[in-house]
Amino acid sequence: MKTTLVATRALLLIALVLIIASLGTQAIKYFTGHGSLLGMTRLLNLNGEVNIPTFYSVVLLLICSVLLGLIAYLKRAQNAPYTPHWQILSGGFLLMAADEFMSFHELFTSITHRQLHLENTIWLKYSWVIPGLLVIAFIGICYVRFLQQLGRTHRIRFLLAGGIYCSAIIGLETLGGHYAALHGVDTFGYSLLTTLEEGLEMLGLILFINALLHYMAEQYPHIRIRP
Repeated sequence: MKTTLVATRALLLIALVLIIASLGTQAIKYFTGHGSLLGMTRLLNLNGEVNIPTFYSVVLLLICSVLLGLIAYLKRAQNAPYTPHWQILSGGFLLMAADEFMSFHELFTSITHRQLHLENTIWLKYSWVIPGLLVIAFIGICYVRFLQQLGRTHRIRFLLAGGIYCSAIIGLETLGGHYAALHGVDTFGYSLLTTLEEGLEMLGLILFINALLHYMAEQYPHIRIRP
């Protein structure tokens, strides 16, 4: 339990530092006109690509995938039920890590815009959230029994982490798209919204890592992860 607490606090501290650094550089950019800061503004922008926050988010997703894969391996060794559910989750987080780095999901925006005639909408500028919401709903339905067989505390931890993460990638992404359609993306207001979105995504992932570590500590007490 001590190792879990130390790991969670460390991950949260790193996320907090990145959030503050991103907000600070964005504030300097929009209120003083110094947009580069020797490249630090781009390097620390939570809504940027191929930079420090992106790398950290990828690392968090990979940690989730590895922990889920380890649990799946242990479940399979026990011939335990719901082993495929753990395996699918592990593979899913691996794909999410790849998407975080390459932004594959943005390809769905042009497709959904064209198919659903959303070119002039102001609420679904980032219309990839429509297939994203359908995928989340499908996974939720498929994992009802999986969640039910977890202990109450573990179930609450899983749902809390998932709820925060999904609220960020769907809810705040939609809100950010609406704001961008009205005011553009090159504003401090949009930067605040995207920072909140990315920050909550990090929080959801860190809480999920915490939930997985607690689950492993209870289910497999013989496994020791040294800090």
